[in-house]
Amino acid sequence: MRKLLSLSPLFFVLLCSVCVLPLGVRKGLCFDSSVQVGIYYYSWYNVSDPQFWEYPKVCDKSVLGYYDSDNVSVITQHFRWMEDLHIDFVMLSWFGQYDEWWYSYVNNTVHHVFQYAKENVTNLKFCILLEPFNKSESATYNYQEIYDYIYDNFVVPYPTVYYNYVYKPLLVFFNDVYLTPNGDVPLDDRFTMVISGGSSYVDWFYTSDLFYYWVYKPYPRCDAIDVIPRFDNSRFGFESPPPEIADMYLTEGLYEKQWNRALKCVRDGSVHLITITSWNEFAERTAIEPHWDATGWNHDPYYLYNLTRDFMLELRGLESSSSGVWYQNPVVFGVIALGICLGVVLLWKS
Repeated sequence: MRKLLSLSPLFFVLLCSVCVLPLGVRKGLCFDSSVQVGIYYYSWYNVSDPQFWEYPKVCDKSVLGYYDSDNVSVITQHFRWMEDLHIDFVMLSWFGQYDEWWYSYVNNTVHHVFQYAKENVTNLKFCILLEPFNKSESATYNYQEIYDYIYDNFVVPYPTVYYNYVYKPLLVFFNDVYLTPNGDVPLDDRFTMVISGGSSYVDWFYTSDLFYYWVYKPYPRCDAIDVIPRFDNSRFGFESPPPEIADMYLTEGLYEKQWNRALKCVRDGSVHLITITSWNEFAERTAIEPHWDATGWNHDPYYLYNLTRDFMLELRGLESSSSGVWYQNPVVFGVIALGICLGVVLLWKS
């Protein structure tokens, strides 16, 4: 009997540990780790072409400075940041293979991103976001030529890098009256095709439901939902239409509300894919890339990035860095300490 009493403190401590340790390691509870998260990425920044960092149209500044998207060190750092966020796939904005204006610069940069991803260890996958690049009136597109180029230059050479969605390489279109008229685009069995944007026919809404005239029921749709920290195109200099602004100062908690709704949809099983708008669309001020914010109330350049990381950790069911080990959780530590004290008392009395 005395031996059993002497062992009882140990059993008590173990019982407390079993009961309370999960409190410190399952912040995300029962979220499905198979939920995919993608992010919109823009490769058009070129220091030698000032229009893309033009002030005040672009009023926020990356912590990397005004960079060239084609710079290997920039690509490397972007990879590290996005990997740290547990992003699954990156949608690379692309304006075709034609040698026109700055489109060739974007095309070369996208090629380099794929090549770099292949040559270096990364968990990120990539796909093409086809933009409406033909700006002429009554624009037409040679879809077959475009599809063949994407497949031959990005899918075939990089089979372990290109992102597959519904068992095929994903090709995302950005909605446009000529590129995706009424949602009608020629199909190609080599791809899974998705249309993103704000038209009534899109599969994925680019700006979530920030503006009633850019979102249509049902939403979420196609098993997907978007999260966006802000939208502000007031510095474009357009007189008409009036600018669209949502949470310019980041004081309305828009991003948190968007993420909380997305996580709720994941819980109830209505969503299995989340898109983030965006990594680095600085002109529309949707970027979560670490940056110095011109109007945000929080002056930490990692504010939106860290918010994203916290929600991604919750989504993945991983513990937060603020309670990374058991002794940093006051509840766990307190209960175990109490068990040890009671054990000492029982030993003393025995």
